[in-house]
Amino acid sequence: MLNYPLKGEVHVDECFIGGEDEQKQGRSKGKKKLVIVALEKLPFNGVG
Repeated sequence: MLNYPLKGEVHVDECFIGGEDEQKQGRSKGKKKLVIVALEKLPFNGVG
């Protein structure tokens, strides 16, 4: 959980981390792990 909420302009992205799985085809995630990143844009071109 977040200690404080993000506010203002927030960018969020997601991806899967992990190499190719044998015997898996297409968009199957297999043993890969989901990673989600949230970035809050601060005044004066800073990030938090």
